[in-house]
Amino acid sequence: MSSAQMGCSCMFHSRNSTYLLAIGDEMMVRTAAGLQVCPITDAQLQSFGESDSEVPCGGVRVSIRDTGARILSPESDSSSAPSTLTVTQSGVTGTLDGDWGCAC
Repeated sequence: MSSAQMGCSCMFHSRNSTYLLAIGDEMMVRTAAGLQVCPITDAQLQSFGESDSEVPCGGVRVSIRDTGARILSPESDSSSAPSTLTVTQSGVTGTLDGDWGCAC
């Protein structure tokens, strides 16, 4: 990702690893096949955690669904929640439980 990116950053992490990172208008997805870096819109980023919408990235379809209460931290302009990451690639779907959070 470009160090020139500004704005909010969001990440999904589980088991001491980051599997999805979004900064500004770029998203990085880590799968068994490697890393994919793709553009992401604000609307796509906002859909994570709130719905079952999928975001495409380099042949991978990604969705994030909150599974617990979202913790808001106004003093740091951030939020996080326990979540499930779902990734579909070449017709195979996998899920991973972890945390989805954003800071602006």
